[in-house]
Amino acid sequence: MHTNIYSSELAKLVANAMLAQRISSINSISAICEKTGADIQEISSAVGADTRIGAQYMKAGVGFGGSCFGKDIRSLVYLAQSLNLPEVAEYWQQVLNVNVWQRTRFARKIVQRMNGTLVGKKVTVLGYAFKKGTDDTRESPALETIRILLEESPQEVAIFDPFCDMSVVRDEIGRLCGAEMLWENGGPIEVYGDAYEACSQSHAVVIMTDCDEFKNTTSTSASMQDEVQGLVGTYETEPDCEDNCSVCRLEKQKATKRITGNERLDWSKITYHLNKPRWIFDGRNVLDVAEMEKLDVRVEGIGKVGWGGLDSINLE
Repeated sequence: MHTNIYSSELAKLVANAMLAQRISSINSISAICEKTGADIQEISSAVGADTRIGAQYMKAGVGFGGSCFGKDIRSLVYLAQSLNLPEVAEYWQQVLNVNVWQRTRFARKIVQRMNGTLVGKKVTVLGYAFKKGTDDTRESPALETIRILLEESPQEVAIFDPFCDMSVVRDEIGRLCGAEMLWENGGPIEVYGDAYEACSQSHAVVIMTDCDEFKNTTSTSASMQDEVQGLVGTYETEPDCEDNCSVCRLEKQKATKRITGNERLDWSKITYHLNKPRWIFDGRNVLDVAEMEKLDVRVEGIGKVGWGGLDSINLE
C-alpha cells in the first residue's frame, strides 16, 4: 500500500482510535443493559454477527488500557484541536471519557453493593496487567480501579496476577499510589504470588483481566489451544546467552506460561474461604454465573442483571 506521509501517519492513529471506539461503544451499551435486563454478551453476539460490523473488539468490560490506544487518541484529539476542529476533538475525547467512566462506574458499584463501605474489609483484585497473557501494566484499568477502592479505606487490597512479577507491581504501585500504601509500609495494598492466599478471608473478589486461569471451566478452550499452537510455531532457536542471565530466565518463564497456561482456579476452594456474603465482581465476564451461584456466591458482571437485580442506583 502506497500513501503520502500525512495519510500514513494519520492512518496509524485512526486504526487504534477506531478499535478503542468500538470498546467504548459496547461499554456504553453495557450500562443500558444493566438497567433494562438485556444481556451485553447476547447484544455483542447479535451485533457482531452482522458482517458489516464484525465481532472483534465487541466484548464489554472495564475498558481498554496499554500504551497505544489512549496515546493515539490523545494525539488525534491534539491534532484536531491544533487544526481548529473542536467538534472532532470533542468526539474522540469522548471515547477516552467513556473509558474512564466505565471503570469508575464498576468500582463504585463494588462499594455500593457492599453496603456502601469498604472499611474493615478485604478486597482481592485478580489481574493487574491491562490484558491477559502479558505482564504489561501500562495504563492498567486495574490500577485506576484500585485507586478508587482505596478512597473507601479498605482494610486490605490484595492483588494477584499470574503473569506479573510481584516486585514490579509493588514498585509501580509505590510510585503511582505512594509507597505508604504498600502493606510493608503499613498501608492496605499487598501483592501475592498465590491466588488462594490473595483470596483467603476476602469480602469480595474483583476480576480485572480475562485470564483463562480465572474462568470456571475445567478444560482448555479451543481458542487457547489455537493460541498455544500458534505460539509453538513461532519459537526459533536463539544463540546461547551468558549463564544465569536474569533477563533470559524471566523470558523463559513467561514463554512457558504463554504456552502451557496456569491451572484454572478452583473456585469452590476460593469461595469456601471468602467472608459472607461472598461477593464476586466480574469485570471481564469470564465466569459462568449459573455455575458460580451453585457455590452460594453473589456475582455482579458487566452489562447484565446481577445479584442485586436491575441497576437503579446512580453511579455517576
